[in-house]
Amino acid sequence: MNAKEKNELLLKLMVVLVRDRKAMQGRIRSVGYTREYGELPRDLGVYTLGQLPEDELVRLAASVQIRKMKPLGAKSDIYMNDVGYVICNFTQDRPVIIDGLTREEMVAVCRQANLPCELLDQRMREYAELRRSGAVTGEIAIADPASPFKADRDYLGKVIRYYMFEGSESGPSMFPAECAFDYTDPLNTNTWIIYEPEETIEAIWDRLVLSVSDSEARAAEQASDALSPDVWSEWFGCKGKARLTIGVK
Repeated sequence: MNAKEKNELLLKLMVVLVRDRKAMQGRIRSVGYTREYGELPRDLGVYTLGQLPEDELVRLAASVQIRKMKPLGAKSDIYMNDVGYVICNFTQDRPVIIDGLTREEMVAVCRQANLPCELLDQRMREYAELRRSGAVTGEIAIADPASPFKADRDYLGKVIRYYMFEGSESGPSMFPAECAFDYTDPLNTNTWIIYEPEETIEAIWDRLVLSVSDSEARAAEQASDALSPDVWSEWFGCKGKARLTIGVK
């Protein structure tokens, strides 16, 4: 497993340990995913947990029913006290929030979030013009003075909030998240921060970056383009499909 996967596994095990030992004033009463996670060995402590090799971590997680995979389309990574949380390490992992969506998919996202797509189209066209002129190259920080998105915090924040917590282009998630669980050290509870959705946008707004890439169109996308031309790909001069990515840097 990579460092991100290992840290998330350690975090989940640490949350279980906090529940079992009634640490943090016993605030974590339950933890699981569709069902309560089992109890960890009574002689297991934080130091020992941090020293376990990967294979033992995997076995320990399996013993309390922590699974690596989550349901398709799920936004929550863990449930604590019956509240769903998306796990993020905003400082070290630099998570990608919207990963390579086409205009058609982003139109569906906007529709699901009850937002018009016209403003996004307008800003994407302005971004394409900046790239063609050489004023910007590649990705752009959303809060950059040159960014056409910098004044759209309310609009774009709602788009990001929907995709991060509530659903996708396919519709609302069966496992939405109500909060974000940010951490730096999975074994140090003092580095844990819980954000409400609006607080999450506030915390990451100035660190968001946006980029557009060119990739080959799938057969279904080619058929769709025949009925409705893809203006993003035209604006950005893509040979295939223009795909939007938004992440934290």
